[in-house]
Amino acid sequence: MKKITLFLVLSILFDICVAQVGIGTVNPTAALDVQSSTGGLLAPRVALTNTLISAPVLNPQGGLLPAGTMVYNINTIADVSPGYYYWNGTLWVRMAAASTSNDWTLTGNAGTTAGTNFLGTTDATDLRIKTQNINRWNISNANNGQLQSYSRGTAGAPIYSFQTDTNTGLFSSGVDAVGLTTNGVEKLRVNNNGNVVIGSTMGAGGAKLHLTGAGNTIRVDNLSSINVNNNGIDNPVVKVNANGDFILEPSVTTQASNESSADTFLAAPFELSSSTGAFTSAVIHTVNITLTKPTLVEVVYWTGCSINRFSTFTPIISDDQARGYGVLVQETGATTGTAVDVSYCANSYSNGTTSGVNENFTLSGNGYVSLPAGNHTFTVTAFALGGTGGFGAQGYRIRFGNNALSRFQIIYHN
Repeated sequence: MKKITLFLVLSILFDICVAQVGIGTVNPTAALDVQSSTGGLLAPRVALTNTLISAPVLNPQGGLLPAGTMVYNINTIADVSPGYYYWNGTLWVRMAAASTSNDWTLTGNAGTTAGTNFLGTTDATDLRIKTQNINRWNISNANNGQLQSYSRGTAGAPIYSFQTDTNTGLFSSGVDAVGLTTNGVEKLRVNNNGNVVIGSTMGAGGAKLHLTGAGNTIRVDNLSSINVNNNGIDNPVVKVNANGDFILEPSVTTQASNESSADTFLAAPFELSSSTGAFTSAVIHTVNITLTKPTLVEVVYWTGCSINRFSTFTPIISDDQARGYGVLVQETGATTGTAVDVSYCANSYSNGTTSGVNENFTLSGNGYVSLPAGNHTFTVTAFALGGTGGFGAQGYRIRFGNNALSRFQIIYHN
């Protein structure tokens, strides 16, 4: 009988111990109830090596470590540091206190250090951003960390926009094409062929820069009429220089049309003569100019001429042979040093009777030459000859500038 009673008592005590365990209390309210006002609970202290490795913690029954196993790690290595961890069946998860947590919270974090604390990954994995569980943005680990959108967007809802102006921004109008939109309307497109289209009508574009829409124009303030190069009274024109730059040039008009410094370019007559009729020439006028920009230069000249026999005793030519005479205008640049013909004018005279008189004539002409900026010299060369073979027996004496109205003028066109 005593044996039976003892067995029943032990059985009841065993059932109580298995159901709840109380430490510091005789009335446990959980499977394990620890109560103390001065002591704490000391979890097993282990040295973890990595959150992905369960060891050194083992299942004493063998097999996999049960999920929910809790330890206190004392090691600092790899991705673990001292603190409480629990095994979730795959890896160790740190149980961090709110005051020392490294997690980002829904309401934001304080006390962060730029460069040390960040949103992102520490391995070669992209960072994905979703809303409503739909992929919206991806920060690529490759491609220099590209920010990639999962949508091309539209003109009315561009993929990159502004919180207070959602219909203005950047979107992809097609494969390898980018569009800019304002107020929900595409205004500029860069096509996959490299053409840039600006205006009210988008498309592939007919040139590298294509402005569309009736009445649309291009304005460049530096090419306006107040530019210092605009010295004319008409609307200026735009030219392209050697570098491909657009530059403002006045409309074709006279910028400077002063005559040479003297009232006449031959204040005193200049004479060419030959007793045999041989060819002779001489520079009879020189003008130096300096251009500050490329310029179209025009020369205009007019000079009187008188033709006589070489002998001053019987000045009238009577051998019926032609005497040729003329002027040649040339320009020589300081850089090239090469003379360029600008204008040429020539005439001839003959007389077969001794009853003639001394003859007076004029030579006039003009010419154009396009010159670069720099120093330039214009020369007027007179020439004369009296015929060929034996036709020059009487020779010639030809005077240039035999008139007070002789002129040489340079006109600048731009």
